[in-house]
Amino acid sequence: MKIFITVILLSILSSLSADQKSKLEEKLDNIKISGVQFFETPLPDALMEIQRLSKQFDLTESNPLEKGVQLVYKSFGSDTPPNITIALSPMSLKNSIKFICEMASWHYHVAENRIVISKFPHGLGENPLRTEFYEVTQGSLNKMIGVTTKNQDPFAPKKANDTAPRLKEFFQSNGIIFDSASGHKFAFDGFQIIVTHDREKLKKIARILREHDLDIPLQISVTSILIEAPVRSLAKYAKALKIPQADTEKFPFISSEIANKLIDSMQASNDVKILHTPSVMVLDGKKATINSGLEYHFNLAEESSNNSAKPNTDNINENKKPNGIPRNIGLSLVLTPRIKKYQVIEIDFLSQFTRLIDDKIKANGEKEPTFWSTRFETSIQIGPDQTFISLASSSEEGFELISFLTAQIKR
Repeated sequence: MKIFITVILLSILSSLSADQKSKLEEKLDNIKISGVQFFETPLPDALMEIQRLSKQFDLTESNPLEKGVQLVYKSFGSDTPPNITIALSPMSLKNSIKFICEMASWHYHVAENRIVISKFPHGLGENPLRTEFYEVTQGSLNKMIGVTTKNQDPFAPKKANDTAPRLKEFFQSNGIIFDSASGHKFAFDGFQIIVTHDREKLKKIARILREHDLDIPLQISVTSILIEAPVRSLAKYAKALKIPQADTEKFPFISSEIANKLIDSMQASNDVKILHTPSVMVLDGKKATINSGLEYHFNLAEESSNNSAKPNTDNINENKKPNGIPRNIGLSLVLTPRIKKYQVIEIDFLSQFTRLIDDKIKANGEKEPTFWSTRFETSIQIGPDQTFISLASSSEEGFELISFLTAQIKR
């Protein structure tokens, strides 16, 4: 019985709330106000007049205290209210509020028992639009919309400057729509682009400009994958994938699409190991070093003893090499990429793979490790969507090391 009564009460409350809301919306549609004119009238004053008229022409409400609707002007204290000039013919209360808001570029929404008029759409506490200034060079303009040059003939008819509309069309073709009704603006003064839009679109504009700015240095993304696999695995998996011989004629360079298919196919095999997959981003022409693996430290006990003792700066031997210099176990790459014509990347690189074979301990407690390593140094030129493959013997009998190297230009 208690549960039943609770359900009934909730239903009654829900019905009352729905009736109250629908009653307010019905008033917006049913109340017809007389014509009214405003000339350079502050928006709050205009709303007060509309609220007065809503009470005067609310002919269906019997309770004098509930006649009309309540209009709430919502703004920040420091904001100056806009002035409006508009002549309204006799119309519904809803349309009169709508036209006034459109004239002032404000917004309204129906709340629980009132109409709220605010500068920003409902749910937004601040202006979603921002204005940014972007300086652009002639080179960037040429790259985005083609060559823009002034008339060389001083006697030729002066042509209209169409740079601004062409720039706007360029951005719109890249997914940035300018809707004047939403407050979006675009201008170009010959040196900078001035845009008013939301934050996400401004970020997208900045990204597009970076991609077309010739003054921003290019970066190169280099990725390496080192695989240990049985000897002649490349030929085996290329045959299994039915890769045409024409696609491997330029070996050790193959298309990155085919290289990815080979890597995916080899990964599925139990006798193939992916040892290292380092990657790095480096500026054009700059040196980068990658160490992927572990560091092997020599004579750890001696190091610990030396580090715990208080250093005596009077007895330092400048020529003595420090004890315990670590050695990298794994893959080490030192490379310098340079961008050439037609997006070709020239790379000088040194590759070394080191493996710990044995880790003996001498009678005096010192370590006597045995390392195995393979190393090669070369220079290559790699084109777009190409992968460079190198082969080397492995310390494991019957296996070989296969290295895949790719490089991409980034801005």
